[in-house]
Amino acid sequence: MDPFSLTVGTLGIVGAAVQSITALIHEINAIRDAPGVIAGLREELVAVEAILLVLDNAHKNSQLEHLTPDARTALQLAVTHCAKACIEFRDKIVRWTKHSGEKLHAWDRVRVGLFAERTVETLCEQLNRYKSTMNIAVSTATLLATATSYPTVHAVQEDLYIKETEIAQEISKIDEQLAEARITLQNVTQAQLLNDHQDGAEVIEQFQDQCAALDDSRKLLESLRAEAHQVRAQQKITDVDMSDGGRLLVGLINFDNDTGDVRQDIHNVKATNHAVLYNTERNPF
Repeated sequence: MDPFSLTVGTLGIVGAAVQSITALIHEINAIRDAPGVIAGLREELVAVEAILLVLDNAHKNSQLEHLTPDARTALQLAVTHCAKACIEFRDKIVRWTKHSGEKLHAWDRVRVGLFAERTVETLCEQLNRYKSTMNIAVSTATLLATATSYPTVHAVQEDLYIKETEIAQEISKIDEQLAEARITLQNVTQAQLLNDHQDGAEVIEQFQDQCAALDDSRKLLESLRAEAHQVRAQQKITDVDMSDGGRLLVGLINFDNDTGDVRQDIHNVKATNHAVLYNTERNPF
């Protein structure tokens, strides 16, 4: 059985991710005079929580079943790593505030102001990437579900093409972000070799997590783009019944060369006492 179906749901990884976000928001709210960089994280967390609930609803409505196993596995990893990032940051806040009660100690405030700003920025970037990727996954699954509900794919081909383009643009953004993150990771790693410090080690871990998040998103988006293209480039004809004279022509004729590979899904085509022609002919021009 698909492990994704066993874990996604209110009591699965989506529920766990929502709980980790709720716990982090609670921890932030408990600091009455939290530095702005930490307090500003709350809005991003609320936005991610919202898309997680949309994802959970899509699962309950069986929309995610239209994704390939690879896409579902990649989506599972994205949700899991999102929860992990929130849990780890909550642990940092607990450590920063362990001596201060509701308010940050003066020394902690200086340390948080210098160190946490980059930490929060990195986490916000990760959350934003997870949010965008999960949103695209849900919208793609919804579109694929719509495509399967039509007797032919032609009715949603334009929407599928638009979705492919959107995903390709997101992949380009990820490539740029990943290149930048890897350069930064290399720089901070070299700096840490010269100055062995706990904060430096944590910064390295943050950028490693950021690179992993980008890799997760890229794999998922590649799977989604491939699936959208596959559905768009296929011809689906089903439940056709011809009678009372005439001929039935089924297939593609004079389609453009730039369409790419074309799959034909033709079944349950009936013709009584008539000629039936299955044909696929590529336009040579």
